[in-house]
Amino acid sequence: RSGKGAQLRPVDLDISEFDRIVLAGPVWAGAPAPALTGFLRSYDLTGREVHGLLVYSANARDASVRFRSETERSGAVCASITTFRVSPRALLRLEKDKSELYLDPEGGISLRSSSGTE
Repeated sequence: RSGKGAQLRPVDLDISEFDRIVLAGPVWAGAPAPALTGFLRSYDLTGREVHGLLVYSANARDASVRFRSETERSGAVCASITTFRVSPRALLRLEKDKSELYLDPEGGISLRSSSGTE
């Protein structure tokens, strides 16, 4: 709730090699989880395109607004934010590899089942 973010161990790869980054994580108490905020605050993402995927079960409140703000504060362009309300059934499908997440060519992220339906 404080929005302070979390201290993270460094990612073991050179972030500067990527033009597009997809950050995915849960919404806690209506805000992006501290690990997401911590990542955005720990790296110079200037000029990079960031897509956010936020998963929640009860209420996303202003999580998208906060994610966009933190992304832009990092110097990146917030290209898209997708929020998924996760029901137990959807979570089970993801855990059993019956669904996959795709970055659409036009921007945005979608969830597709293994049968090709969205």
